[in-house]
Amino acid sequence: MTRHAWSGGVLVLALAITLASGAGCNAVAGIHDPLDPASEAGAGTSGGTSGGTANVDQFVGTWVTTAATQAVTGCPQARMAKPSITLTLMQSGPSEITGTNDIAPGCSLVLNVSGDTATLAPGQICHFASGADTLTYSYASTSTLTVTSGGSELDEHLIATVTSTLARGVTCNFDETAVFAKQ
Repeated sequence: MTRHAWSGGVLVLALAITLASGAGCNAVAGIHDPLDPASEAGAGTSGGTSGGTANVDQFVGTWVTTAATQAVTGCPQARMAKPSITLTLMQSGPSEITGTNDIAPGCSLVLNVSGDTATLAPGQICHFASGADTLTYSYASTSTLTVTSGGSELDEHLIATVTSTLARGVTCNFDETAVFAKQ
């Protein structure tokens, strides 16, 4: 596996993809954006405005999915599993969070926070073993987590491409939206 675990506000998403060649792809994405109501007081931040100063505290914590939809294209016989994900987000810098999830605990992803939105830092890749196959997840830097409902919910939009070492030439496109509740 290569770099980045989301800790401090990451939502975790899971997708199981079966390729026609018989090689399996498990698309696992983690984004979690915990909200801390105590952070609304500001503590030197903007208190969760939609732009400007980072309000990292509102993302930090444990989040669990309440709803999710997934779309997968480019993979023959793609199967999607209903994601039930626990996401843990931690502060990793003044305006940065790192997230991990229970589906892909070895993959950490970093997000940059501005107001109520955390955007995935560019160039993040994770590798997962799946039997004799190795799956590579390349996450799009347009993936986001947004704190809503006064800090009690986290909206996630995760975009990734998944490639398999056994299914040469097959690239799956993964697009997921989800809602997380802070625990």
